[in-house]
Order: sequence, then structure tokens, then C-alpha cells
Amino acid sequence: MLDEILAPLGDPDRAVLTWISYRVPAHDIANWLGISAPTTKVRIHRLRNRLKRAAALYARRLDEKERAELAKYVPELGQSEEGE
Repeated sequence: MLDEILAPLGDPDRAVLTWISYRVPAHDIANWLGISAPTTKVRIHRLRNRLKRAAALYARRLDEKERAELAKYVPELGQSEEGE
């Protein structure tokens, strides 16, 4: 599952994801990427949103029991998606 969700990510996004998983501060990530801290925070926010959307798309293919298990780790999956 994780491989499928992460497959579309490029190396820079995978690096950012790794760093945030280790709780590296945004200002350090910004320095490493050569961008500003506010830009880094936006990039992290967008990356998280993309991962949530990818998990939601993946979850649609699961049966109810598997979807409930995944929702334990991605609570947004337990919410109904309005407008769809």
C-alpha cells in the first residue's frame, strides 16, 4: 500500500517526507533545499494533502473492514467526502 501511495513522489518530496518523519524543523529543511522557511511550510502542507488524497483513493478500492483499519491511521478517511 505505502509503495503505491508514495510512487508518484519525486526524490525531493521523498526527502522532505523522510525529514518530517524525523521531526526535522522546517527551517532546517528550508536550508537544505535552498528555499525559505515559509515556502517549505507550504510545501510540507501540500505534500501532506497529496498523501491524504492518495490514501483516500487507495481506500476506495478496499472492503469496509480494510478501510476501517486504514482509517485508524488516516482519520480523514473515516469522514464522508462532500461534493463527490
